[in-house]
Parts: sequence; C-alpha cells; structure tokens
Amino acid sequence: MTNFTIIKYQKVPFRGFRGIRILTTLLFAILFTCNSLLAQVKIPVDLNSTPMTAEEIKKTSVFIDAVAAKITGDTDNAIKLFEQAIKLDQNNDAAYYELSQLYLLKYNTEGAVEAARKAVELNNKNVFYLMNLVSLISTTPANKEELALHKKIIELDPTNIEAVFNYTNALLLTTNYDETLKQLAKLEEVMGINEEISMKIARIYDLQNKKNKAIAEMKRLCDAYPNNTKYISMLAELYLNYGKEKEALECYNKIAEMEPNNPYVHITLSEYYRKSKNDTRAYEELMLGFASPELDAKTKISIFLKYYSYEEIYTTNNREAFELLLTISDTHPEDPVSLAMLSDFYLQNNQIGMAKQGFYKTRELGLSNPSVYLNLIYIESTINNYDSIISLSNKAIELYPLIPEFYYYNGLAKYIEKDYEGAISTLKTGSIMIVDNDLLKADFYMMLGDCYYQLNNKTEAFDNYDKSLALNYDNAYLLNNYSYYLSTSNMSLDKAVEMGKKAVELNSKSSYYLDTYAWALFMRGNYKEAERYLEEALKYDGDDRTVILEHLGDTKWKLNEATKALEYWEKAYESNPDEASDILKKKIKDKTYYFE
Repeated sequence: MTNFTIIKYQKVPFRGFRGIRILTTLLFAILFTCNSLLAQVKIPVDLNSTPMTAEEIKKTSVFIDAVAAKITGDTDNAIKLFEQAIKLDQNNDAAYYELSQLYLLKYNTEGAVEAARKAVELNNKNVFYLMNLVSLISTTPANKEELALHKKIIELDPTNIEAVFNYTNALLLTTNYDETLKQLAKLEEVMGINEEISMKIARIYDLQNKKNKAIAEMKRLCDAYPNNTKYISMLAELYLNYGKEKEALECYNKIAEMEPNNPYVHITLSEYYRKSKNDTRAYEELMLGFASPELDAKTKISIFLKYYSYEEIYTTNNREAFELLLTISDTHPEDPVSLAMLSDFYLQNNQIGMAKQGFYKTRELGLSNPSVYLNLIYIESTINNYDSIISLSNKAIELYPLIPEFYYYNGLAKYIEKDYEGAISTLKTGSIMIVDNDLLKADFYMMLGDCYYQLNNKTEAFDNYDKSLALNYDNAYLLNNYSYYLSTSNMSLDKAVEMGKKAVELNSKSSYYLDTYAWALFMRGNYKEAERYLEEALKYDGDDRTVILEHLGDTKWKLNEATKALEYWEKAYESNPDEASDILKKKIKDKTYYFE
C-alpha cells in the first residue's frame, strides 16, 4: 500500500472550484490510505456539482476529519467527529456505518447495533452496511431479522460466496434443512464439489438420521478427489460413527496403500485394532506410526501414555512398552523427553548403566527438570559415588532452591564423606524450605542429629532426635539408634528401653533392633529379659552376630553363669577374629566381665 501524507484541512474562504480541488486532494489522500473505504463509504462530495455552500463544506470537513482520526487510531476523537457529522447531516449513512464500527471497538454493542440499523435504514442497498448489521445481530439460532438481512445481501450480490455461506450457516441453526440444502446446491453449481459444502450436506443428512445419504455424500467427495486421503479418512470416521467397522477398515487400508509412510493412518489403524481387541495388530500398527519421523515426538509420547498405564509399562506390557519407547527415542535422538522416559524404563528394570547414560544425555539435550536430577542422584547412590551426588545436588539446589529434597541428599552425601559441618549447614538451610511435610522434616532432624552425634555434641544430637520423633514416632531406624546411644551413654535408660521396645514392635525380626532393646534392658538391670531378646536375635541372620554373642556373654555373667559367659565370648571371637575388640579379648583372657 502506498503511504500518503495527510494534510489537515484548513478552513479558507470559498474560492469556487479551487476549494473543491483542495478538498479533493485531501479526500484522495485519506481514501488511498484505506483503499477499501471507497467501496464502503459514500463521501458527500460531487465534483460535477455546482460550487459547495459554506454549510456543505463544513459537513464535508467534519466528515473528513472524522475519517482521518479513525485512520490515525484516534478512536475517541473519531467518535466525537462522526457524531458531530450526524448532527450536521442526519441522513449521512456513511457516518452511521463508521460510528457503528467505532462503538464496537469501545465495547458499546448496543450503540453499534443502533448505528448499523440507521445506516441500513438510510441505504438498504449497500452490501457492506447489511453485512455489518448482520454480523452484529447474529444469534443462535438465527432470528427473522438476521435471515432477512442474509437474503437481502444475496439479492444485492448473488455472486457473493461468503454471503451465501453465512446464510447457510444461519439456516442450519434454524433446522430449516430443506432451504439449507437448496442454497448449498446453488453454491455447488458455482464452486463445484468441495469439502465445506459436502461436509455441511453430510451433516444435515446426519441430523436427519439419513445415514445412507450422509455416507453417499462423503463418497461423492472422495470420488471427486480420489487422491485426497483426508476425505477417505473422513469417510472412515463416518463409517465408524455408524458402526460400520468393516467399511471403515477398508478406507484405512486404502489410505495405508496410498501413503505407506503416513504415520497418522497407522495410529488410527492401531486404535481401530485396539478397540477390536486385536492387540497384536494394534501394536504392529503403532510401531509403524512411531517409526515415522513425520510424526513429532511429543505427539507420539502423548499417544503412548494414552495407550499404556504405569502398570502396563512396567509389568504386563513391559516388552512392548520398551520397544515403543526405544523406537521413539531412536527416531528422535535429539528429543530429551522420550530419552528421559526410556532412561526411567531402564532404571525401573534395574539397568543402572543404561539409565545413567540416558539421564546424563537428557541433561545435555536441555531437559534438566528436578526428576532428572533426582534420578541421577539415586543412580549415583547405588554405586556409592558420593562426590557426584554432592556435585549433582549442588547444581540442583542452584536451579531449584525451593526443593528441600536436594538439600537432604546433599547433606546425606556430606555426612557419609564425614563433612559433618558442611552437612549441618546444608540441612539447616534445606529445612527452611519444607512446607507441610512432617515426614521429610523429621528426616532432616534425624540427619542433623546424626551429624551432631558424630561431632560428639550429644546435647544437639539428642535434641534433634527428639524433634524428629515428635513428627514421626514410627521411625524404627531412629528409635533403635537413639535407644542404643542413650544406653551406651548410660543416660535416660527408661526412655532407651521404651524406644527399643517400640522399634522391635515395628520390626520384630531385626537382629539389630532386638540386640539394641536387649542392651537397653541390660543397662537398666533387666538381665533375664535381656537374655530372652538376645537369644531371639540370634535366630535371624545379620552381620551383627559377633556383637550379639558378646552381649549374650555379658548377660550370662550378670546372671552368675560365668562358664556360659566365657563360652559366648569365645563364640563371639571365633565368629570374626579379625574384628574382635580388645575388650572382648581381655574378657576371654581374664575370664571376667569388663564394662565398655
């Protein structure tokens, strides 16, 4: 579009045709800026008329200023000027038309309709005025006024295809199907067979429950465009809607023959076979669809998750799910999401090496969400790679500072690496991020307690243990350890016995818990009861057998069974000579009990 400079009209004394030429220059500048205005708006200027009066010049001047304001985007001023133009000339249909559109921009729908009606009232042969009004008053279903306007537009402009289409849309909503079909037939005479017309005809037959006619119409469209697989697919869907599965399958197979690399038809066939309970063919067609690079990875993943539940992926259809995921990933090697899903599959099936490789590649491809880091941290923990856990969790904390789990794993790895001070710092910061999760907070307090205990700060250690158990008293692991620490420190023995008993109630077959409970009883002087639980502990395999035997010897000594005591100490030594403590050796040598 050519740009013209708009020179604002200056009021000058009328000088006959010279004044008209000034107005004409301005008018063309405006009209060429918006070239459609010539067809829509009647400007009250007649170059062949007698010289304009002062009143006519004023009317024209205001109108042109209004158009200029509209073109330059000064909507509020344009509305004022068009309203002024109407006051000067109440028969200015163009001003009403322009005002209608401006009112609509300002969400004044009522004013827009009123102005549009006035424009049509003044000039009911202007197609643009009629189309503007019909667009404003369109309802569902169409009312009589709207239908009358549609007919008037077609009457004035029979070749206006858009107007005829709009009329058929309005008719369709009135359920006047016969008239709609009549108008569509007229359209088809002009345009020939096409998708939009055929779809409307088929829809009408469908609404009339004339299924055979609907099918015949879609077949007619397919025959007109025999190489268009889209129309064959539409016919297949119609067959399926009418319960004609055999005919639908023929359509889909025809598409597959015409376009063997079309992934969509294979996906559709897969769905068809799935509904028909033919799982083998459904899987084969799905694999063909997934192997095509023409279908994007995101869509494939969406289809995959629709077809397979979590249970099916990891149990009942494990092999199928794996092969499909592998196909997606192989077809789209740069897609991180499919690779992450495949890596998760490897992890769930304990293929740690493949999972590790996949998740690190996923991160390289740009998918570094929290679950990727959590999976990598877990993988590194299975091979005791605590340096990597610290590095991964540090990066995760940097990216996702509000996720407390990363602080926990960072603190745990530092604890294992004996960086207790560093672990305490991380865990304290992470505990602030916990919201509405008492179990996680309890784990943080427990880990803090463990760190302080290793630093020989029993006060802080036991305080954090108490905080943890206040949030989760069913933590058998902590109950056991805390009970043992109190017992060996000869502190709060009643509390130690209570916690030891609770741990055994939670897991009565743990040799560790039975031994701890027995030792708490021993320290409190309940030797006979301690003996019973130590003998129970020996029934279960565990790498603490040496300790249990030694404790049983100590208990026998307190029960005045010196021979039995020596026998158990010797058994303890024989069970693991390399790890035997000096105090155990001294007990055997001196044949007497020593408190550790």
